Amino acid sequence: MTTLPYLQTEKHFRRYEGYLQALTINWPQLSVFTPQLPVASTETLSTRIRIAIKSLRNNQWPIDWDMAKFIQICDEVVVSTNAQPGKVVCGPYDLVRKLTPLNKVMRAQDVTHDIDDLAKINLVNPSEELIHAVVVLHHHQLLLQPSTIQTTFDVKSLEKKYDISVTKDGDVYTIL
Repeated sequence: MTTLPYLQTEKHFRRYEGYLQALTINWPQLSVFTPQLPVASTETLSTRIRIAIKSLRNNQWPIDWDMAKFIQICDEVVVSTNAQPGKVVCGPYDLVRKLTPLNKVMRAQDVTHDIDDLAKINLVNPSEELIHAVVVLHHHQLLLQPSTIQTTFDVKSLEKKYDISVTKDGDVYTIL
């Protein structure tokens, strides 16, 4: 059995299946997507949609929507980050091209996030491995919102090893 690279696996495809389903249902009209966390940029989302198209076409993962229509259109889909600023536009070449004026200069956009949009972790009785993962993400400041973990494991003991702050209320720990 051949092992696929992660981005071509069914697990990764499932993360982006909704985009392909919407694209297939809307065809031949345009589908316009706004990147949402954790995919924070149009370039990342457009790349992931292209990879998901290739993954479904090549592997024909089981789906409960119109596979026959998808197979008919998948080689005709154009995925563009230039047609609308801050959006990923998918559809037939002619329609996508009409949205992008000739000689248009595209500038990189700053990605800004409202603090409420950032990931919040709430875990109940997770494995020690998952607790350590959350702690490491806080240590490296990849998680900026406080995380809460309800567990009998002594999360506070990890303060010595990592640059984090932990408060305890009963069996609920808050990691800052």
